[in-house]
Amino acid sequence: MTKKQSRFRMHWGNSIALVFVLFGIFIGVLVVGTLRQSTDLIEENYYEAEVQYQGRMEEMQRAENLNPPVSLTQNNNRLIIFIPGSDIQNGKAVFKRVDNIKLDFEAELVAGETVLEGNGLVRGNWIVEVSWETEGLRYFKKMTHYQK
Repeated sequence: MTKKQSRFRMHWGNSIALVFVLFGIFIGVLVVGTLRQSTDLIEENYYEAEVQYQGRMEEMQRAENLNPPVSLTQNNNRLIIFIPGSDIQNGKAVFKRVDNIKLDFEAELVAGETVLEGNGLVRGNWIVEVSWETEGLRYFKKMTHYQK
């Protein structure tokens, strides 16, 4: 054989170099993917909310002890939030989207049933935080809702 054969041969040195290059590409793809990911938190002031959590636990326990209980139901395209009692102050429901903080909104609540049109809710999982005062006592209930 007088002609030189110039074929690329794979041996252990080339294999190790190829593994390092592929690993570097893999890590690069992971870094770029994580940098593009949204890092919204459910609470804007997360640490301050954690400090005040004991008071929130007491409010949650009061809401759990109510009879009939606080409820959130969906009827066709309407959301109905029921709060027992005849007189509430500062009633509000905060709707939070875990994946997009820009969709969060608040709604005022009244005693009994509060009806909200569901057209404004984007399909998906929502966290609904209901809070109000009655006779000087604060109440809080956290619920999840899936908008169809």
